[in-house]
Amino acid sequence: MYHLLVLLTFYGMGIEDVSQEMRRREGISGIDEKNSRGAKKQ
Repeated sequence: MYHLLVLLTFYGMGIEDVSQEMRRREGISGIDEKNSRGAKKQ
């Protein structure tokens, strides 16, 4: 947990940012969420 908090602080984020993202993703399947990111170039 400590290292997670250190990384969040390093990137200028907090627990509330994580909580907001989790609420945004609630009810979305993993496949749908992944597809919404767009195609990766190879």
